[in-house]
Amino acid sequence: MHSQPLNPLRAGNSAAALVLLALLAACAGQPTGSTGNLDWPDHHQQIKQLQHWNASGKAALRRDGAVDTVSLLWRQREGHSELRLTGPLGAGATTLRAQGSLLSIDANGEHSVIDLAQNPGQLVAETGWDLPIAALSYWLRGIPAPDAPDPLVETDPQRGYALRIVQSSWAIDYARYATFDGYYLPTRITLANGSQKLTVLLRNWQVDGLP
Repeated sequence: MHSQPLNPLRAGNSAAALVLLALLAACAGQPTGSTGNLDWPDHHQQIKQLQHWNASGKAALRRDGAVDTVSLLWRQREGHSELRLTGPLGAGATTLRAQGSLLSIDANGEHSVIDLAQNPGQLVAETGWDLPIAALSYWLRGIPAPDAPDPLVETDPQRGYALRIVQSSWAIDYARYATFDGYYLPTRITLANGSQKLTVLLRNWQVDGLP
């Protein structure tokens, strides 16, 4: 096991962190892109049925007065999730693979496996990131996680997508959506839990024809 958290990038007050945060702030506003024509139950069911997808972009995590900024690539294949986090120029690459309660972590040439059901706090010790990996695969798509407590969902009554989800002590706000391969998916998401705040800017989704 690692003795120190494996943050892909500890940015603090670095110029890279400030530039990314400014970019994310500039992208705030009302959802844009092709308007959906489904109501929330139909939209939820359509997005929930996506079993194979990739999403890539940038993320900024504020925690304990510091900021981590990373590039991210999420690959989802049915119940198997893979999240790759990298700093600028590929520095500090960390790959997390989750299936069920088991989470494997590869970073700095080291490999470890965590059973989150038995050691729910171990993810923070290993990575410094306190994120609900299983729920994230749903929240990134703009729908609540099915295995977490009953969510509060605020939806757009005309377009049928989520504007805000509150679940498992997290508040997830969706500022922008766009259409990818016929699916209406989030492109700017803010997740907050206490003093921890994660802002995600997803530039590309792939949902069609993936193996």
